[in-house]
Amino acid sequence: MDNPSDRVKVLVADQELYPQASLASAILYSPTVLKSIRAYLRGRPAYIVPGRMSAEDLRLAIELNLPLMAPEPEVASVFGSKSGGRRVFAAADVAIPVYNPNNPI
Repeated sequence: MDNPSDRVKVLVADQELYPQASLASAILYSPTVLKSIRAYLRGRPAYIVPGRMSAEDLRLAIELNLPLMAPEPEVASVFGSKSGGRRVFAAADVAIPVYNPNNPI
């Protein structure tokens, strides 16, 4: 590749109206950013990798017609926590260490 910076595009969603909104929500409520993303992605392979899966991430993926590299929000909320991970390991019969507050890992 001649110019690696051609692979990166930085867009800023206007969060003045919704300062506490997630990035996905801010993009959904910003027609200008949605239009810019669609124009940039035209014909290019892309996907969304959310940090912590939410319903807004799913809505954004649907709006942009992009694959989402994450489980459904309901699944993520159940298994995306420490207790959810413990349940998965227990179901797979995998030993997990017992937490000792006097000897944190």
